[in-house]
Amino acid sequence: MKKILALLSVISVILTGCESTYLPPLPSSTANESVPDAGTDDLSLPETAEFSEPSELTPEYKPQRLPPVDNYEYVADIHEWVDGNRLYNGDGTYDFDERYFSEFVDVETSAVLWRNYNDNKKALDEKYDPEAAVAFAKAHWDDDLDLCAPFISRCLRAGELSISSESSTSLCLKLINSGLGFGQFIPINDDKTVTLPDYASEGDIIQTYCPYEGLMLHSLIFVGNDENGHMRVCCHNYKNSGTYAFHTDRLCYDCSTPLKDVFYFHFYGEDEEVFTGSKDVMLFENSGYKLDETYDRRSAADYAEFYPEDGIGEYGARHLTDCFLAGGVSVGYPFQSAMFMQLLKSRLGSAYTLRVNQNRTVYLPDFAEEGDACFIYCPEDGIMFSSFIVSGRDENERMKAHSYDLLNNGRAAFKVDSICPGCECEIEEVVFYHFDD
Repeated sequence: MKKILALLSVISVILTGCESTYLPPLPSSTANESVPDAGTDDLSLPETAEFSEPSELTPEYKPQRLPPVDNYEYVADIHEWVDGNRLYNGDGTYDFDERYFSEFVDVETSAVLWRNYNDNKKALDEKYDPEAAVAFAKAHWDDDLDLCAPFISRCLRAGELSISSESSTSLCLKLINSGLGFGQFIPINDDKTVTLPDYASEGDIIQTYCPYEGLMLHSLIFVGNDENGHMRVCCHNYKNSGTYAFHTDRLCYDCSTPLKDVFYFHFYGEDEEVFTGSKDVMLFENSGYKLDETYDRRSAADYAEFYPEDGIGEYGARHLTDCFLAGGVSVGYPFQSAMFMQLLKSRLGSAYTLRVNQNRTVYLPDFAEEGDACFIYCPEDGIMFSSFIVSGRDENERMKAHSYDLLNNGRAAFKVDSICPGCECEIEEVVFYHFDD
């Protein structure tokens, strides 16, 4: 089986499930604010604290460093491809021929992929007017003022929402984190039309998605169904007036990966259960396939521990990709948000939104294990801007990590940035990804 040996440009700027709905409990310390040093910046532990020593691997068991791909070329726009800025096979060649889905298997059940696990998280304090958004879309679908995501952002603003982005992937993450609805993946029909669930409402948002790149490719607004029950949409650049059924592309226009489903975001209606800020499902997975690979968390953690310097200056994206590859999983990309979407689509585990404590530490759920991953989320730009491998927890249930960028040795409690280094907004939550065993 070929694995993606990614590894693309040295990115020096920040760009832009589980099969059961069972939700394990948070550690008791999360709910108990009397935990020692819960409100202080002092991360030192009592002198009597005992650390578990790092794995003492003999030299012959030290993981082999993954070789780099030569001739990286940096481009600011992910869609401005050049030969040096693609994902590669192990032999350095790039394969256009439906490579990604060769490692997927069919499944029949739905899976919960992303839960809010943050008692303090609140929904965006705004009320969406879908009728106004749809009216704007129908009036301006042919005005040629901007591309897909900015156009949908204008539609949302017409519907009295502040959610907007130049990037479809960022727009997706902002919608999910708004708490104003929920997302799911919907299979594309054989004729490339899409049939949305019965609860779909005009004004909901649809995005075409490439599972290989982990990117949302195109953004659309739902304006109703045709006589066959297939969705109609308004959108820009691939302009559509909403008068006939929308047909998706067969392949991703960047990498020729087959498109199997779309991302669909449904806004809660007045008679629907709304986000309460208490461990609600944020993202569903309804498509019928999953990545046919098994994650070796021990091998991934060993790689993270022995080669932390690989992550220097890249906010962990390349390093995390190498760790995943060492763990036997073909998930990787030099952009944090794309990598996170690939993890969601793989159905190898589930994501959980966790709050950042006052002293910048994070309490881990009871089910967290070494080898899981963590992403730091910027609410202003709607991107994951940092990622790393979890090394475990300290005696107070706080996360430890294998991370070079943020100077962590895997022993002390990990301390999250207080502000995003890109836009300087305050960081209040992280997204923790737990691999199923």
